[in-house]
Amino acid sequence: MSNDEEFRQIAAAMDATPELVPHLAELLADLWDLGSSPPLITSWLRGLGLPRETRVLDLGCGKGAVSLTLARDLGFQVRGVDLFEPFVRDAQARAEEWGLTAQCHFERGDLREVVRSAEGYDVVVYASVGALGRLDRCVGALRRCVRHGGYLLIEDGYLAPGATPAAGPKSLAGHEESRRRLTAHGDTLLREQALDPAQMRALDDRYIRSISARAEALAEARPADAELVRSYVDRQRNAAAVWEQNFVSATWLLRRV
Repeated sequence: MSNDEEFRQIAAAMDATPELVPHLAELLADLWDLGSSPPLITSWLRGLGLPRETRVLDLGCGKGAVSLTLARDLGFQVRGVDLFEPFVRDAQARAEEWGLTAQCHFERGDLREVVRSAEGYDVVVYASVGALGRLDRCVGALRRCVRHGGYLLIEDGYLAPGATPAAGPKSLAGHEESRRRLTAHGDTLLREQALDPAQMRALDDRYIRSISARAEALAEARPADAELVRSYVDRQRNAAAVWEQNFVSATWLLRRV
């Protein structure tokens, strides 16, 4: 993969432009979870009574928030994959700081390539990534990585009642159609949790405040980049407003049958 293609993929994953990619690590420096829900995922997996030797594949792991929480709290063995090198380094550093290097392996890679060869995992986590398309195709790719009877944890979203796909990602559908797509391969939907509007707004507000502060610090330190980094704040603010009006963020737990 060329550097230009990597920059395009990273920019698309974080709703940025390729020109912003060199600044993303600093703009997102204070956001560890990056849209994922480590406490919820950990709680759901704890409830399954899985053994400590459980093997987890965390695709689009970001800074390792989910991976490291599962290793620390449940003793799982986790492989985290992300295309953005600064995030992988951050996850590796935190694993060393927490004494989890024997349980957590983080690597830089294209998750679309990883799903073609990974297999036999007990759990696959795909949290707030969006690289594998609509939910039925996404589940079709993810379930190949998981043993029969294993689990898939997916964080994504669906259209709010009355909204149309024209407002955002064309891969998203309404609630019932999203549930149909999730189970299109015959797997069992065990758990579902959606954020209410107040929860979504609170998360977005925290995100925007964080990147705004970082953007202003960058603009002061590097005036030539001020317009560029501030444009990311505007882009995120607009994207959050569109999402809150038209979509619902949700987490699903499936069992592969």
